[in-house]
Amino acid sequence: MLDTVLLVLLLVVPGYRVARSWKASDRPAPSRRRRYLQTIALALALDGVLAAAWWKSGRPLLALGLDMPPTFSGLAGIAAAVVLLAVLAVVVRRGGGRAKSDAARAPDFLPESRQDLVLFLAFAVSVGVSWEVLYRGFLMWSLRPPLGTVGAIALASASYGLAHGVTSWKSLMASLISALVFTLAYAVSSSLWWLMILHTGLPLLPLLSPPKRLD
Repeated sequence: MLDTVLLVLLLVVPGYRVARSWKASDRPAPSRRRRYLQTIALALALDGVLAAAWWKSGRPLLALGLDMPPTFSGLAGIAAAVVLLAVLAVVVRRGGGRAKSDAARAPDFLPESRQDLVLFLAFAVSVGVSWEVLYRGFLMWSLRPPLGTVGAIALASASYGLAHGVTSWKSLMASLISALVFTLAYAVSSSLWWLMILHTGLPLLPLLSPPKRLD
């Protein structure tokens, strides 16, 4: 039952986010803190449903891509993620300009105060961990039996890409392509640890650019 509820939620959220983004121009944008808190609260709520379903059924964490200890492909992915983030950090630090990422496409989304920064860090971790488990691990586990691997990859990618909302066709295509790349990476490696590291680290990279000082 909980699996069904969670599956419906994950497939309904994208439609809600798309509809909400289309109407966004009709009302003032919520504050940074409110957006951070809303995302964190949604991630924790969905995680709670998933944890309850998984604990009740006694399923192994490996089925969600949480291999313990990490497999060879998982370890290789972790090494690649660390190296990639390190290279990108150097590029951002030297290049000036704020790097684009899933969490920071809008210039008004990055923190502007130390209080915002604390929430932004919590936001990055919750999104990096929760969205990978939910939209990659759980959706692929749920959708593979009825749709096959290719169908599961396509639907999971579309669901996650659309969950970002639609502010422009360019941003939509970027979301869908990045979702497809991450989903394919999970399908190949069967490990989420390295994708969690990447997903958490990428939104933080803009903070390394020659900053405007936080108040």
